[in-house]
Amino acid sequence: MQDFDREVFTIDGKFDSAHIYAGNVVEMMRADGSPILGTVKEVTPVKVVMDFNHPLAGCDLQFVGNVIESRPAKEAELKKFYDSLKASCSCGGGCSGGCSGCGDGGCEGGCNH
Repeated sequence: MQDFDREVFTIDGKFDSAHIYAGNVVEMMRADGSPILGTVKEVTPVKVVMDFNHPLAGCDLQFVGNVIESRPAKEAELKKFYDSLKASCSCGGGCSGGCSGCGDGGCEGGCNH
């Protein structure tokens, strides 16, 4: 959710009420210039509240599918997985002992693992 000054949605000095109203989905632009869709949640005399969450955010989803293959993981796949776990270690020197070995097994059992 993000609040914008109402002036952001003016064209030639007039508020764009044809497009900016509660419930309407409008295309906005990110800082990098890429487009993003947002839902207008509220329009007040001074602000416009936009919701940039995906429309299905917070919904329970059910998928139906079939398993078409089942096999043991390859060594390279396992290594990549374990390496990704090491990279996401949350120690950062914040626990007793400093966790200087974080990522190489030196923190096992502590430091939010």
